[in-house]
Amino acid sequence: MRAGAGGAWNLGALWRIAWRDLRGSSTAALIILGCLTLGVATITGIGSLRASLTDTLERDARALLGGDLVIESTYRELPPEELRAIVPAGATVAHTIATNAIAFADNGRQVPVALKSIDGAYPLYGVVGIEPLMTLEDALADGGALVEAALLQRLAIAVGDSLALGNGRVTVRGVLTAEPDQIGGFVGLGPRVMIDRATLDALDILAPGALVRHKYGLALADRSEAGAYVATLRRDFPEAAWRAQTFNDVQPRIARNADRLAGYLSLAGIA
Repeated sequence: MRAGAGGAWNLGALWRIAWRDLRGSSTAALIILGCLTLGVATITGIGSLRASLTDTLERDARALLGGDLVIESTYRELPPEELRAIVPAGATVAHTIATNAIAFADNGRQVPVALKSIDGAYPLYGVVGIEPLMTLEDALADGGALVEAALLQRLAIAVGDSLALGNGRVTVRGVLTAEPDQIGGFVGLGPRVMIDRATLDALDILAPGALVRHKYGLALADRSEAGAYVATLRRDFPEAAWRAQTFNDVQPRIARNADRLAGYLSLAGIA
């Protein structure tokens, strides 16, 4: 077949050849039609999935971030006087500390874990899922800990058993089934373990040089001022060792990941 004027193929001839081949086999025609229908439905569903994901992120933005805005510091806990200088009047602050550790069971098994301590203000938004049902305060009191189910499986232990962490021990009070404030720069090395600050201090686990992230979530008196306040912090403290951000700062990265996932799924639908 030769190219027509301007180098374009004779599409009419191509359609006639395709129609002739399909007309000779009704089975082939049905298969092709079914594949086209499935592909279109898949791509449409992917678009709906992405829209739903975006809506969820916007609705739960504060819970995902851990506040109207957050201030993060790696390695260094902010002194009280420095924190007072950067936290606006009327704001509630929740301080979490994240690091990596090794959990040891009495049966000899050991597993790297992502350890997180919380204070009494946590969580500012969202809820912590606990199984069996109990309050967060009761779960973490007197050396208690909440752990992901994966840790119980890997260590072959159960709720009520104890673990060695750092220079002390914790008692597993329940399973951590849901946790807010999962957007952030810290990447844990294993199943998650949640304790309170008093237990963290007793474990003496924050050795000099260890990777530690201090995260200060802020619930503002006026939520709409979060973006403007972060801009003010960046202007007034350009050389600060901490970083301030709102959900709008991390949302573009999440949107890019959602677009990338949608692209992969679209290619699968076309294939």
